[in-house]
Amino acid sequence: MGSRWSEDRLSWGNMHFLASDRPVEVLLLGGVVLTENFRPILAIHGLLMFVSWGLLIPSGILLKRYLKFLDYHKAYKMHAYFECLGIVVSLIGVLFAAAELHNFVISSWHVKFGVIGMVLGLLQLINLCVRPKRGVNVDTFLKKRILLTYFHVITGRCAVGAGVIALLSGMYGLGQKYDSEVAERLTWGLVIWFMIVACVVIYLEYLVLKRRRWELNTFGNSWFLEEDDAVDLLQPSEEVNKSESVREEVQLESMNR
Repeated sequence: MGSRWSEDRLSWGNMHFLASDRPVEVLLLGGVVLTENFRPILAIHGLLMFVSWGLLIPSGILLKRYLKFLDYHKAYKMHAYFECLGIVVSLIGVLFAAAELHNFVISSWHVKFGVIGMVLGLLQLINLCVRPKRGVNVDTFLKKRILLTYFHVITGRCAVGAGVIALLSGMYGLGQKYDSEVAERLTWGLVIWFMIVACVVIYLEYLVLKRRRWELNTFGNSWFLEEDDAVDLLQPSEEVNKSESVREEVQLESMNR
């Protein structure tokens, strides 16, 4: 049944003689609802975006944040590799979506937040390339490094937030467009996944705070002597007294005059 109809009276001139390219479903009440088949390329787009903004980029952030106490240089390299790989995978996902839709229109919230996340993600790569190296002028080096570090942290967090909103809005729009229970389940699965990641972050932050308190209590008061330590300094131990009371032998030689 076609969806192109004329408001005039039917005649040989306005009757359909070509098949419509928009198939519809006719309900029992006489209404007409347009349907559209699910596009697998968009599913690949969603999968790549989840791998990028749901796995790689958050993993890189967690590695840099919580493994720097063990080995800072390895944590920094792994952070850079994960973030670069996540941005590349995200760009591939954008190409899949653009090739399927044949246009790029910034109309929905999903596209808007996706563009914001991609732009901020690319700024992270630019920040990595222009990061100053250690030179002769230490003051200039420290000022630039501190400025770029703050810029990296702020834009990075905004990029992750925009990416998460783009994922959730994309899944919500998918469920609204195709009215599928699978899309609704995937949306709830995505929400549960981010809740698990948030719980892991809260637990790791608790461990970091606990470690800092332990370091403060251990090394912060190390400059002050306790009462027992002062007594030990004034009164040597028994082992020291015993070592000092060891008998010493002196050899005498006769002098021939």
